[in-house]
Amino acid sequence: MIRRTLTVVLVFFTLISSVHAKKRLQSSVFGPRSSYYAIVAETGEVVGRHNENLSLNPASNVKLVTAYCSLKTLGPDYRFKTDFFTDTPITDGTLHNLWVRGGGDPSLVNENLETIVGILKAHGLKKIAGNVIVDASFFDNADYPGRKEDNERPYNAKTSAASLNHNAAEIFVEGTKKGPIVYLSPNISYFKIKNHLRISSKRARVRIAGKPAGDTEVLTVYGQVPRRTSPMHFYKSVRNPPEFFAHTLKAILEENGIIVAGEAAEGPVRGNRLLMTWDSKPLSAIVDDMNKFSNNFIAEQLTKYLGAKKFGAPGTTAKGIDLFKNCLAQIGIDTTQIYLENGSGLSYQNRISAKNLVKILMAGAQAPKINEAFISSLSVADVDGTMKKRRTFRELKGVLRGKTGSLNAISTLAGVVPRNDGKRVFFAILLNDFRGGGAQAHRLQDSLVLRWASGEKSGP
Repeated sequence: MIRRTLTVVLVFFTLISSVHAKKRLQSSVFGPRSSYYAIVAETGEVVGRHNENLSLNPASNVKLVTAYCSLKTLGPDYRFKTDFFTDTPITDGTLHNLWVRGGGDPSLVNENLETIVGILKAHGLKKIAGNVIVDASFFDNADYPGRKEDNERPYNAKTSAASLNHNAAEIFVEGTKKGPIVYLSPNISYFKIKNHLRISSKRARVRIAGKPAGDTEVLTVYGQVPRRTSPMHFYKSVRNPPEFFAHTLKAILEENGIIVAGEAAEGPVRGNRLLMTWDSKPLSAIVDDMNKFSNNFIAEQLTKYLGAKKFGAPGTTAKGIDLFKNCLAQIGIDTTQIYLENGSGLSYQNRISAKNLVKILMAGAQAPKINEAFISSLSVADVDGTMKKRRTFRELKGVLRGKTGSLNAISTLAGVVPRNDGKRVFFAILLNDFRGGGAQAHRLQDSLVLRWASGEKSGP
């Protein structure tokens, strides 16, 4: 009898403790500047809701809008084109000028330029008697709203119709017997390097500052490195992407034995002979890179590109946002309830509700031509992207697909998780004015997702 009484008491206090734990979770998450919405895809059953119609800052969850509208407008197999022109045919291995017309490709990198130069060389090109000129007029040259001024970190890179390496330079620093050295590969004349590094017995500490110098830049490298160090690399956004592109192409041409007698510069295409066209990797792969790694540069490139395609060049952020609104209206979203300043989420002005984010997720998952590309672009917990190193519950590892987002005092998570019965729960969780720190925000978000995956409900 005593044992039975103790068992009943223990169960009672366990239930009370569970209720209090849920209330603590709710009080932590369900503040006036927080919201969430969760729905079962196969049945339409709402399994979680709180302030679901409240428009809050979604941080990088804005990229769900960019991804959906890009795939829906262009298709997963779409490829961006970069055209190469000249004003004379290749004669005795020589042409006059080489022009490049940037088409907004967000994925062009040095390795692609190496391949392009190899193709030109195979066509007999040995010398450019004039200049290498890059035309970036397909986009405007304005910064996108929300971009941080005087911030040279790669996540803050500028957009450009003629972009290369996500408009960020890779700078190598190395300690040698003769002292510290700084270099780029290829070694391009766009940068003038001032090396103020010193040798030290202590660990490496390096700071790189950029300063405009006409159409180019001066890089001043400060700090210390040990005498014997393997090359360390640092990334810095460039101030003049078309000039950076032109100087890099000139350097790669010369490294491959093609003489360039003139200069590298930005300017309009004057030649009317199309030498070749470079096609990018498919849009599905580009969106994959954007969402899994929350790449702001790709998102802003796509925003301007869509604006140019729909409303004519030059592509602008404002034109891209207009396309987003038209795109979202087609899936029943009242666009008066949202405010988008840019396509990356790097802004404190963007606003959208949890319910509308779930509508976008559902629309992408249910669109036959894009569903696979859209859903597979989300990061997988414990597997890849921004969720690879996220400390989450064992039950969610490898099955939770999500798009993360963070700004100061803002943490968001939206995505899809399979439920115990095999059905899928689509959800969005937005925490604004959250003072608990990133790890606590992630734990609270993942706790909600785990409850939905377990078949529980939450909210009023």
